[in-house]
Amino acid sequence: MKKLLLTAFVMFFAVVLVACGGKTTTAAPTTAAPTTAAPTTAAPTTAAPTTAAPTTAPTTAAPTTQPVPIYETRVTNDTYTLLLQSSTMDGIFSPYFYSSAYDGDVVGLVSVGLLTMDQTGAVVASDYYPTVANGYSIYYTDNLTTLASKEEYVEGDYVVYEMVIKNGAKFSDGTVIDADDVLYNYYVYLDPAYNGSSTLYTLPILGLGDFRTQVVNSASLAPLADAILAADERVSGYTTTEAYTEAQHDAYWAAFQTAGVNFATEITNYVKTKYLTDAYVQAYFHPEMTAAEIAASPALIVAYGMGMWGYGEISTDKLTFTGATGTEYVAADLTNEDYWYEIITANSDEFGKIDFTGGYQGLSDYESAGSDFVASAKELFISSYAVEGSVPSISGLRKGTKTIGSETFETVIIILTEQNPKAILSLGVTVAPQHYYTAGYTPTAGSIVNYGVEFDNPAFMDHLATFNGAPMGAGSHKFVGVDAGDGTVSFERNTYFETMGGVNVYNSNIDNIALKIVSSGAEYSALEAGDVHYATVSATADVMEDVALNEDLVAVLVDNLGYGYILTNPQVFPNINFRIALTTVFDLTKVLDYYPSGLADIIYRSQSQVSWAYPENATAIYPFDGTLEAAKSYFTAAGMTFTDGVVSDFGGNKGSVADPIIFTLPSDASAHPAGGVFLRAQELLATIGITAQIVSDPNLIANIKKGPIGVYALAWQSSADPDMYQVNHYMSQAESVISNGIVWLYENGNDDELGTVMVEKLDGTTEEMNQTEALTYLGFLIEEAVKYMLPEERKPIYNLALQLLAQLNIEIPTYQRKNLFVYNGSIIEQTTLSTSVTPYWGPLAEIWKVSFAEGVAGNVEVEVIVGYQE
Repeated sequence: MKKLLLTAFVMFFAVVLVACGGKTTTAAPTTAAPTTAAPTTAAPTTAAPTTAAPTTAPTTAAPTTQPVPIYETRVTNDTYTLLLQSSTMDGIFSPYFYSSAYDGDVVGLVSVGLLTMDQTGAVVASDYYPTVANGYSIYYTDNLTTLASKEEYVEGDYVVYEMVIKNGAKFSDGTVIDADDVLYNYYVYLDPAYNGSSTLYTLPILGLGDFRTQVVNSASLAPLADAILAADERVSGYTTTEAYTEAQHDAYWAAFQTAGVNFATEITNYVKTKYLTDAYVQAYFHPEMTAAEIAASPALIVAYGMGMWGYGEISTDKLTFTGATGTEYVAADLTNEDYWYEIITANSDEFGKIDFTGGYQGLSDYESAGSDFVASAKELFISSYAVEGSVPSISGLRKGTKTIGSETFETVIIILTEQNPKAILSLGVTVAPQHYYTAGYTPTAGSIVNYGVEFDNPAFMDHLATFNGAPMGAGSHKFVGVDAGDGTVSFERNTYFETMGGVNVYNSNIDNIALKIVSSGAEYSALEAGDVHYATVSATADVMEDVALNEDLVAVLVDNLGYGYILTNPQVFPNINFRIALTTVFDLTKVLDYYPSGLADIIYRSQSQVSWAYPENATAIYPFDGTLEAAKSYFTAAGMTFTDGVVSDFGGNKGSVADPIIFTLPSDASAHPAGGVFLRAQELLATIGITAQIVSDPNLIANIKKGPIGVYALAWQSSADPDMYQVNHYMSQAESVISNGIVWLYENGNDDELGTVMVEKLDGTTEEMNQTEALTYLGFLIEEAVKYMLPEERKPIYNLALQLLAQLNIEIPTYQRKNLFVYNGSIIEQTTLSTSVTPYWGPLAEIWKVSFAEGVAGNVEVEVIVGYQE
């Protein structure tokens, strides 16, 4: 998924943003039976000893056979710098925390993965590739003691991944890489305090849940919580049962109470944030009170939250508050405990049993300002059994040894409790050096520590972040530094890189490499000017024609593993009808003005067309309507009023001259594929009295993380196997679900007034859902899909998930482009670039083999032995 497609020697599994690029996917190994990639080990070649035969007569020694070496001429260069195009970076060069594709380019040059992908997208590891693993195998077992393999998988079996670690491979400082380094990286990604983009924690690794919660056999407590809630003896008290104990009953309802108070507090805070204005206060709460008066009193804030949510009203004299149950409170003494009492009691019968459609879950869904008190109560109940130190490690992560031929290797074994098609991708983590990243950190006395990773301590993650600007790994090059002036990132040859594989892996021919920052849209100009020697360029008709006329430039065209999109942020536009209205004025055919002649396709689902997950014959959910009738209809549903076809009342929505709709691009509109789409939309909206402004922000990728931006255009790079969880699941820990507004919408979209969608479900039925309900079902579909190993089993589920995502109209997919790699053939020797270019394997996939062209200053020819004749 690298922009420079360095995936031959490193795997990254975070979906990353680019100003115009794409998401990553590796075809998961399709296994009816377990597949095994056997470690490849070169057998030592030894000339047979020769012995002269004894004789009394003069003899001539028998000729000895010497191996005949095979030589290869390489052109190395220790002085000239290879300049590769990049774009604005965040400066986060850590494999744990980077999210920008351009920061990922830095990580890619200095790092290697446990596994990698070949030209077809298959997951591989051997001496042929610079991977930490020498090979891997996947098999099934029902015996956790012996891990004896089985021929076929049956429900309840474990899935074992065995990674064989190379002997003698070294990091760039000469330190040997071992199994401890691999396990150190796993524990970083699986720690509860980890806050980067990896979703490794979602894998069903044996013992992971117990480790993260510090509760032994934590999975057994969830059914207890469900049973206790179903019995609903909250008021009447415990009745003897074999299903659970009285202590467990009491512990659950104590957790339920805590969760409920937190739930009420969340509503209070939500109302305060969204509705505490004089206009709302005087219209809906008390005509003689002000927002400032309420804000000055914590008790009145609670009263306001209760009143606005329909759980009582304040008296005329402002001294008392009568709750929904009829209970009268002193207004100055109200607490969120009182609020929760009103919520739960007003919705229970005379015996204290829940009396609400859908039970407790229905009540939670209906009243929620974001969270779910049923789920929270279960989590608190389980965590009440936590004993720090009771689960010191993850039982599904093990270290061992394996002998292959006459050589013994270290192994790392990962045990999953069920099949998961994406596991092999997620498990192929970038292997960063334990000794480097843990140096200088002293764990808290008595804490749980695994391979240097202190359990659930944000201070440890903060320590890792101190290395964000100075990465180290085992890649072809070492990080040197960042130019304070223009941001150019410099690298030098890693002299230990040759330890990462066999004869196909050797120290880089080019010593000095630099990633040079080029403004979005100026990549080709930078090539023409000689500012860079290699660039990923937008494949426009003008560029293709210019390349053909330039005798120095060479172009390589390949389908991009990714897609472009427009984001309509629900945190800025919470009403789905408003977002849909905008979509109907986005004429996506304008992208083809930028990418004509088959250089791009319009797409209608949030997935790369390269991926098997893209639905066949997909069409637009909300198509472009140049008549604007659709737009006016949806804008009206969002609260706008039109008179004679022009807005006469914005109804609190954006679009006025004073409060325009902002379209943001990472470059000038003329230099971006979505520029024409925004310009056309701006013109159309103006005809119905709606103002839209187009803004260029070169730091857009960084800025979307700092606060909600209403409408913007970017692109995803994808994974070889689609990872909808990371970008689209409301429970993902990735930054993307915050910046794209999904987390906010899940917490705030449980209001039918903000719009609903008709959701097609797996059972074939259709149900109307508000936005929170729809995101909940989307999460269910995403989780359900990964239960199946084969793409053909998962595709129907992903089809529904992608359809629902399109209905929610948060991310509007726009185009699938081709990648155009262009390089200067007078500087880079064409024959040293990879020739079998695919979406998974770019021209620089084996960057260590790249040489400068004849005539470049500093070139030196060297003869190296690459093997022996048989």
